[in-house]
Amino acid sequence: MNKLLNLVSYILTLMLTIPLISWSSGGGGGPGTLGIGLTDTPGEYDHVFVTIKEVHVKKSLNNGESGWIKGFEVNETFDLLELQNGVIADLGLTELEAGKYNQLRLILSSEPLGQHPFANYVVIQGEVEEDYLIGQEQGEYYTTEELKVPSGLQTGIKIVQGFTIEVGGSTELTLDFHAEKSVVQAGNNTKWLLKPTIKVLETVTYS
Repeated sequence: MNKLLNLVSYILTLMLTIPLISWSSGGGGGPGTLGIGLTDTPGEYDHVFVTIKEVHVKKSLNNGESGWIKGFEVNETFDLLELQNGVIADLGLTELEAGKYNQLRLILSSEPLGQHPFANYVVIQGEVEEDYLIGQEQGEYYTTEELKVPSGLQTGIKIVQGFTIEVGGSTELTLDFHAEKSVVQAGNNTKWLLKPTIKVLETVTYS
């Protein structure tokens, strides 16, 4: 009888211990959080506005495959030239399953928000009064040029950068959206294109 009770006690102890080991290993079994910030390297333009719709992440799976997951919605227009000298805009925070992720994807919007004339556009100093006036300071005139996004980027701007989500932990990524390198003139300088140059400046994980 005592042997039977000891066996039952051993089995119950083992059943309670295994989930604890799995939970503390960080290899799945619970969520963590991901936060993403946005900053910019100084450029020569007066303003560069981009509208970010969503952020997606790509998870590495045990079978060698990986799939895209919608992280969170942003739906906000950012002036990249205001995100300099340590200024970081908060794109959002989301809860993700613990594990390894190998890519990010920013989905840009094609529809303008609020009072913005375009979803994505650049503001440059004009030369004559006939330029399309959006503001005037000390006799200076400014024009807006819509930034067309190449069709290949309409499905999202991929950023190849691995990061890990730990159970109960928090991972923070800071993205540098290099405005000056991202704005390109084409067609004898008659077309303005947005070809984003983005890199991850910093990855910080808190247990």
